[in-house]
Amino acid sequence: MFRKNVVHLLCIAVIILVVAIAFIFYKLYKIEGRLNRIDPFSVIYPKYGANLDSLRSFPFPDNPSRESLRKYVFDVVLSAKGQTSFSDNDPQIYLLVKVGEDNMDILLEVARVTDRIERFHINSAISILASDKTKSLILEALPEHQELASILLDHKWESEAKDVLLDALKEEPTYVPPEWILAVINLNDPCANKAALNYFVHGPNKHRTYKILSSTLEVDMAPYVAKAWEDARDGHWWDKVMMAPVAMRYGHEDAIEVAIQNLKKFVNRHILREALLSYTEATGTDEMIVEWYEKNRDHLYFDSKSNKFRAKR
Repeated sequence: MFRKNVVHLLCIAVIILVVAIAFIFYKLYKIEGRLNRIDPFSVIYPKYGANLDSLRSFPFPDNPSRESLRKYVFDVVLSAKGQTSFSDNDPQIYLLVKVGEDNMDILLEVARVTDRIERFHINSAISILASDKTKSLILEALPEHQELASILLDHKWESEAKDVLLDALKEEPTYVPPEWILAVINLNDPCANKAALNYFVHGPNKHRTYKILSSTLEVDMAPYVAKAWEDARDGHWWDKVMMAPVAMRYGHEDAIEVAIQNLKKFVNRHILREALLSYTEATGTDEMIVEWYEKNRDHLYFDSKSNKFRAKR
């Protein structure tokens, strides 16, 4: 009898242990599922909106002087320090619009001495307030405040800023915002188009420039893509990876390897995955895409009719 009881208790203990293990695995499965749905950048870069408590401490000055307005604008703009999530509905924009178009020079002055992130709200306020009345101030500020190019587009002032727009694209161009390139194209000038194409080949941010040029210019982009890809391969890592999908679209086989190498570690890996699925015969998971490439890398050819890399059979 005693032996039977011991066996019975052992059986119960084993059942309890199995149930416990199953429960633990179930919980781990649920946790893994939740983790897979988490945007890793929301953890690395948490989203913090406007600091409302801080903004409440910056009332609009009574009977404002230019000096008090300048301080008010600085306080509102600098309240964005630590903010990682920005919106066109942020309260800072409304608070800065209250400064008024008559004080546009103060807004432009503060914008000139703050960094690009801090300028988000003041740029929006300037855009809302801009009119023919303040056009000369905005055009004068444009060389040092390139984000104002969006205002040129809104008000169709591109022709009046032609020299400034083209000067920024001469020789070895540095970064300009996409709106700048669009403003150059809107000049409808062959020299301006040539400058924009030269910027695509030799400048940064090639993937965004390509999107603008390929959708606005009636020109064969293939030779320019070839030159831009050659420049990107020897340039900044980000430009090379972001340009790889464009290069694949135009049959540059070495762009596949760049995409494969960065498929798992690149922030915007969905862009690389989409390109690999669109411009090769690979299908399935990331692992299956890599496996397809490793199997076929030595006998690929580009089918220009379908814009796909295929494996020779």
